[in-house]
Amino acid sequence: MVEMTVTSRRAARALVLVFALAATAVADKVVLNDGRTYEGVVLEETDTSVRFKTAKAVLTFPRKEIASLERSPVGPLQERETRLGVLDPGKPAEYLAAANWLVGPGRGALDLPTLRRLCTIAAKFDRAHAWEAQMLLAKETEAAGLNREAGTCLARAEIAKPGQAETKSRIEKLRTVLMREAQTEMEQLQKALTLLTGEQYEKALPGLRKARTGAMSERAPDLMGMSMEQLVTFVARRVKCEKCNGQGELPCPLCEGRKESECADCEGTGTRKDYKGGGREVNLAESACKTCHGLAKLLCPRCDAERDVIVFLAAAPTQFTIRVKGGSETATLQKEIDFKRFTHQAIKITMILAEPPRSGGTLPCTPCEGIKFDSSAPPLPMEKLRAYREEVAACLIGTRTYDPLPVAEKAWDPAVIADEMLRYRNGRWAR
Repeated sequence: MVEMTVTSRRAARALVLVFALAATAVADKVVLNDGRTYEGVVLEETDTSVRFKTAKAVLTFPRKEIASLERSPVGPLQERETRLGVLDPGKPAEYLAAANWLVGPGRGALDLPTLRRLCTIAAKFDRAHAWEAQMLLAKETEAAGLNREAGTCLARAEIAKPGQAETKSRIEKLRTVLMREAQTEMEQLQKALTLLTGEQYEKALPGLRKARTGAMSERAPDLMGMSMEQLVTFVARRVKCEKCNGQGELPCPLCEGRKESECADCEGTGTRKDYKGGGREVNLAESACKTCHGLAKLLCPRCDAERDVIVFLAAAPTQFTIRVKGGSETATLQKEIDFKRFTHQAIKITMILAEPPRSGGTLPCTPCEGIKFDSSAPPLPMEKLRAYREEVAACLIGTRTYDPLPVAEKAWDPAVIADEMLRYRNGRWAR
């Protein structure tokens, strides 16, 4: 029987790292003035900024902050962008083909979130592809050490095409591994529940967080009347985080809680430094700063800062309002405003005014996961918690049977595409 040992898991992760490093050898590179370096794919270049996709995020860099930009020959990352960009939800086979390319020739550009989405779309929209898609995803998640997810994929493969010898063989091999992991997870869960029933909330919380998706977590709703995620939230409300003093949030480190910052190019005036003025009427096309477009301040792109921008026109309608968010402020405004001529639908713009930010300035506190302390939180259902702990103990000693293989209801995972984002545009998934 083949089992994935700790050593083989490490080897698999090392192999993924090797492929990732190989991909960076043919990636575009951005070097900022402060020395920071990013490798990935250039998605878009304008006179004022560069949109850049790394392995973790899509970033926008102002031109003035870029020391150098190096374009690489076409490699796995660039080819992945091309392949994903032409996918059509009406052709599920193309998504499965892209998934097979990612785990084969394009492995240097492989990331699991993309693979999950490709396989899920293929499986949902054409049942004929579901078995192959789930078997492929099971293989990659198991190689990454995500054994429970691999088990769920195999359960979905069994739904898609019942009775396949390959599916059954892999399920039995994985069940042995999962049972060993489940034993450790149940021991940790039992310890956390014992602390919890003793009202030692702070000591119980780390163990409960680890148990959220572990063994026996699926039985929590039936035995406690709540999921493990809900239980963690209930307990976390009773523990006052030292870092945020129980507030659940901290000032954004980028804007220091201000939600916005003065435009560096015009020093917060909204006017170009080289603008000489003259005449009674200000021509925004000539005077407005090319970076902030006359707004003087820019929203913070990190803390979801948001505000309204009021645009005044020389003719009816005399004004309208645009809601903008940090990080996509200019792109949103450009949908309504021609900044070269400073017009809206050929009507001259006489003034552009930014309202004070209405949100942003803070980020969820990481240690407490953004959960606020609540001294008046209702009591926990201690009797149900004890019953849950007893069930876990019974499974540990073998007086209750426990199958560690996850149960699936469909041949695909609805959660993966709950956002309905099926098309890939400009470096990200979209509706």
